[in-house]
Amino acid sequence: MLSRREFLRSAAVAGALLPTMARAAASGDRKLVLLFANGGWDSTLCMDPRLNHPSIDGAELHEDPNNPDDREYLRTFGDNLEIVCNDLKRPSVSRYFERWGHETAVLNGIWLGSIAHPSCRGRVLTGTNSMLAPDLASIHGDALIGDKPLGTIDMAGMAMPGPLAASAGRTGTANQLKTLLDDDVVLPSPGAPYPLFVPAETDRVAVGRLLEQRARRLATLRGGTQANDERLDDYFLSMERAERFRAQSDGLLDGLQLGKIASLPTMAETAVDMLEHELCQSVFLDTNRAWDDHAALVSQHESYEATFAALTYLIDLLSERGLLSQTTVLVLSEMTRTPKINAELGKDHWPHASAIVIGAGVRGGHTYGATNDLMESVPMDLATGDPTELGTMLRYENFGASVLSLLGGDHERWFPGITPFTGWVR
Repeated sequence: MLSRREFLRSAAVAGALLPTMARAAASGDRKLVLLFANGGWDSTLCMDPRLNHPSIDGAELHEDPNNPDDREYLRTFGDNLEIVCNDLKRPSVSRYFERWGHETAVLNGIWLGSIAHPSCRGRVLTGTNSMLAPDLASIHGDALIGDKPLGTIDMAGMAMPGPLAASAGRTGTANQLKTLLDDDVVLPSPGAPYPLFVPAETDRVAVGRLLEQRARRLATLRGGTQANDERLDDYFLSMERAERFRAQSDGLLDGLQLGKIASLPTMAETAVDMLEHELCQSVFLDTNRAWDDHAALVSQHESYEATFAALTYLIDLLSERGLLSQTTVLVLSEMTRTPKINAELGKDHWPHASAIVIGAGVRGGHTYGATNDLMESVPMDLATGDPTELGTMLRYENFGASVLSLLGGDHERWFPGITPFTGWVR
């Protein structure tokens, strides 16, 4: 019996399907974890120091003058990795960089050209201004999917796989994926006789045959154009991948509780399990913190503390499992905040961004790029990362190309003619 993929390739189908677009080459078995701080972090509280600056309200704004332990100070890790620290409010930040600063680089001054969440989020995640383009995690996962069930798995609910959706999967905001993997796992519903129906193997076979018949009819009616043939191919590939994921994921999602949003440490542990067991090549995580602070910016101290505590746990796990040498971790937000506080003691949107990158391929212990006295991106030398008036503005498309270049991928395919920043590559 023909496999579904063989069926789609068969000339017996009217208008035999064309081959899908060749995947871009990427370096070895490089894995990727993308951790997103949704809402826009204030980079002056961590990776873009502005203490006691005349035109910028920095981290010292929230110091308690009556508590000598509540003091902001600057520390340098590695060669020139400057980080704002506070041992009372954000002790996990210093602990992280003490432990992993040599594996960590910061990139400041990413120009976004927008202050709206959707457009900034799309630009920093995809490197384009198109909401239909795939995000960097999806691109990398698809390029190195090989025999894995999936290229990338979205645990945040914010991935943008676009045309690469057939190689991407989601756990669901409340981990609904578990109900698709196990018929006996159902959402809590006291008194309801769930599950209502558990398909037998004969039922699954019948469903498969029905779907094949549907695809045969679609191929006959709509096949023959590259776009339609690729979508039909994706349709069957996605079903095959779902079956492989079900077969290979036994027990790996046990830490996720159906009906509840997982904590970042739990997501981190599950992500490492999935990477270790070759379920996927990249994972998209969320900090699960509310970073969009237009009022009471002080809550960002708590967000940084929780995020860096979990980030330390993630990197420790990757190291303990022997995966850090082949895994790159990218931590970013869609924007930073305005230089000055507003009337409600918060900060508004600012069209520039910073990113943190850790692990495989990274020249750590360095800060690259910069912002000026208005927290605006300044030109940089794309070969070194040094700020220079004769350099190039690191726009979002340069950032996208830079990430793929760091991962060893084909940045020219996705960002033709765009020069990547290469100074952070080890």
